Amino acid sequence: AKAFARACGVLDAGEAAEQLRRWFDALERERLPYPALLGQCEYAVAQARQELDGFRMDDDRPDGWEHVLLNGLAAEMTFANIRDRFIAGMADVIDRAAKSGSPATGRIVESVRQLLHRHYDREWDLNELSSRVGLNASYLSKLFRMETGETITDYVIGVRMEKAKELLRLHPEMKNYEVADRVGYSDPAYFNKLFKKWTGRTPKEYREQYHAPLNK
Repeated sequence: AKAFARACGVLDAGEAAEQLRRWFDALERERLPYPALLGQCEYAVAQARQELDGFRMDDDRPDGWEHVLLNGLAAEMTFANIRDRFIAGMADVIDRAAKSGSPATGRIVESVRQLLHRHYDREWDLNELSSRVGLNASYLSKLFRMETGETITDYVIGVRMEKAKELLRLHPEMKNYEVADRVGYSDPAYFNKLFKKWTGRTPKEYREQYHAPLNK
């Protein structure tokens, strides 16, 4: 159930379908009667709906996608028919969610990106950030990742590392702890570790690529 929910949350229709297939395999072994099977499908729909909350997918389905999915199942269908129809329907829902971006959502993400660029040195609370653009935190996280391919956390780290590289190039007199503090890290050791992970070099090695060692 958790793996299916995660796949919905990152809009991965293929992985969600695979998780549903495994889930239906387990249900088949239980030989559930139709009402119980339908109840299990309703549970999966509820999980998906929670993860996909905020994405516009009902524009051409006035009854709501969750009702369409469940109303497509009937007691006279074989288990395999129910399984295949439900999985295909759910994959379609997730695909539509992934394609639901619009110019408006693009502008929202761009606003967040600009905010993060201007204030890269501060610690952003996701709830505070989402309130700035009028969205709930869960939806903003999904929208940002869908539009940029990155999480908000990774995006902030990328902005900070680029700024740190700039400081190391233009201000060789700055100490590592000063650079770390300037880009939002109070722990120089953590900054050094993160910088090396991000660039493949320590701050010292990166600086010396552009400037002779200061102590020589």
